[in-house]
Amino acid sequence: MGPIAALLTADGLSTRMGLPWTAGRVHHIRVYHGIPTACPLLPQGPVARGDGRVPVKAAAARLGVVPTALTHWWRWGFIQAEQHGTGSPLWVHLTDEDVARLDGTLAAGGAGQWRVREAQRVVGLRKEQIGERARQDELLAYRAYVGAHWEWRISPVSGPRPYAGNGDTGSDPAHCLTGKVTQGKSLPHE
Repeated sequence: MGPIAALLTADGLSTRMGLPWTAGRVHHIRVYHGIPTACPLLPQGPVARGDGRVPVKAAAARLGVVPTALTHWWRWGFIQAEQHGTGSPLWVHLTDEDVARLDGTLAAGGAGQWRVREAQRVVGLRKEQIGERARQDELLAYRAYVGAHWEWRISPVSGPRPYAGNGDTGSDPAHCLTGKVTQGKSLPHE
C-alpha cells in the first residue's frame, strides 16, 4: 500500500465502488484526472523532486563522478537514496553538506577520522557492518583525496543529522504533497 492509499484508508475512505484504496487505484485516479506528482518515479530532467531528491545523473554531475559510483556508495550505506525496485531510477538526497562530504571539501578540512580499515579495527566491525552503521546514522563517510587517489574516511556521528536514515527506501508523503509542481495538484508517486 502506498502512502496516499494508507492515508485514505486511515481516514476510513474507500473508492466509489466501495473498494479499499491501493497504490494502483490512486495512480489510476491521478493519471485519469491529470494530477501531476511532486515525486515522480522517472526523472524529468535534472530537477529535484518535491522531497528534495535529485536523479542519480544530476547528483553524479554535481560531484564530478559517474552515476554508477553513487549506486555503489548507496549500497555501501554512504549516501541516502531511494529506488522503487530493481531497474528503476535511483533518486539521491544531496544537500550542500553531502556535496562537501563527498567532493573532498570536508575531508580536506580534517573531517573523517579513520580510513575504512582503521575504522574496522578501532570500532571492531566488518566493512559491511560499517555500511550498516552509516545507514543507521551512527557513522559518517567522507571522501578524501589523498596523494593521487580518492579514499573513504569514517567518523562517528557526533549529533543528530537533519535527514537521518541513510537506507531510506521510501518518500515521506508530506514532502511530496507540498512539493513544487508547475500546474495542478501534487501527490506522491503512487
